[in-house]
Amino acid sequence: MRINNNINLWITHRLLSIQNQNRTNLAEVSDAQKLLTSDISGATIYERMKSQIEGYGKVIENIYSGVDMLNSADSALSSIQENLQRIRELAVQASNGTLTENERSALNEEYNQLLNQINDTIKNTQFNNKQLLNGEIENLKITINPNGESESITIPDVTPTTLEDSNLLSVENAQSTLKKIDDITSNISNIRSKIGAHINSLKQHGSVAASALENITSNASIIHDTDIAKTLLEITKNNILTQNLLSLSTQSNVSAWSVLRLLG
Repeated sequence: MRINNNINLWITHRLLSIQNQNRTNLAEVSDAQKLLTSDISGATIYERMKSQIEGYGKVIENIYSGVDMLNSADSALSSIQENLQRIRELAVQASNGTLTENERSALNEEYNQLLNQINDTIKNTQFNNKQLLNGEIENLKITINPNGESESITIPDVTPTTLEDSNLLSVENAQSTLKKIDDITSNISNIRSKIGAHINSLKQHGSVAASALENITSNASIIHDTDIAKTLLEITKNNILTQNLLSLSTQSNVSAWSVLRLLG
């Protein structure tokens, strides 16, 4: 009967092994993730991929934060240009020598109001506690990939200092103001053009980073995520084998040869 004792010991060992495997499988199904403790190579690769995923995620966050900042600046500059356009219209009107003093005074009052609005826009346009239009944004680095490469952004000071102490109270002053307004408007157009180029560039880098992130995440998923169907099939197979082993262990009359053949 020695062989029967050995078979029972083997059955007990197999049952424990199957139970441990089922616990692992159930944990993987519950978490939808593989347990990599027994796969050192897979765990190492996964951790490297995880680091890359985190890196690309941070890069994308930085890129679109930069895009948001530039959009805020561009929106404010668009508002300033609209005010400048109205100021130009007032200056053209004020260049007319036939205006009465009251008419010229009314034009000058609106001119000053618009100029104050421009200065307020410059003062109040901020992003993450940074002034965007007063020259504070100089060589600001936006990281564009996990290797540390960056795009440098500068937004010049657009404060209309040339319009300080200007007015439309005479034809000569209006004509002088008109030239200054055209220069300021041209400068802002150039700045907006550069901002638009930066926005397009950052979006392109963001698209590349997002594509890389998707690929790495997909590859990491292959290593780390559970194949639910396959794992459930494994659990079912182990449950059937467990029942067979328990049945065999209770059949005291089964021959040693039959047991060994059934168990493989």
